[in-house]
Amino acid sequence: MNRFEGEAVLRAYAYACPFLEATGDVIMAWMLLWRAAIAEKKREKGIEGKEADFYEGQLRSAEFFINGFLPVTMGKMASIMDLCSAAIRISDSSFGGR
Repeated sequence: MNRFEGEAVLRAYAYACPFLEATGDVIMAWMLLWRAAIAEKKREKGIEGKEADFYEGQLRSAEFFINGFLPVTMGKMASIMDLCSAAIRISDSSFGGR
């Protein structure tokens, strides 16, 4: 059996949705960090008024997402790495079919 067959592949398919969610969260965090890095450079130049408020908002948005959402993402990643096989061990008859 090659590595693209069998239970390992089925377990990977079972975790496709949480994997996509975690990937999206990491990409969003990266984008927010990128924006926050730019905002911090702008703030160091001594901007004022609406522009300062805008860049402050960029920093707080990144802080909120990283502290509020990434811990959940880390839990998703831990679950994915565990690769519990319960979902693929459910027999077809368990779904009430004939």
